[in-house]
Parts: sequence; C-alpha cells; structure tokens
Amino acid sequence: MPDNYDTEVLQPFKESVVQQVSRSLQFFFASGQLNAVDYIVLAGGTASIPELGELIQ
Repeated sequence: MPDNYDTEVLQPFKESVVQQVSRSLQFFFASGQLNAVDYIVLAGGTASIPELGELIQ
C-alpha cells in the first residue's frame, strides 16, 4: 500500500460510505411511517474497515 493510503484512499471511502448510509436513511424515513432505526448491520469486506461502525453510528 502507498504511504498515503489512509488519508488519500481509505478516509474518503469511509466518508462516502457514511454519506450513502445517511442518504439511504433519509429516503427510508421520508417514504414510510417509521422514524427510527434500531440496528444497522454491516456485512462483507467493508464491515471489517476499522472505525466504520463508529462513523455510521
């Protein structure tokens, strides 16, 4: 991996994932009667990215 992998690749990717989850939740809330989510399950390879769960939370 390049020396700048964390700042140039991983961090922008994590920010993008968080933004997409936020948009998905906004769409979910706007299109239904529910106004809360109890759990979000991260799965697959992305779930193993350090700190991603905390950022989404």
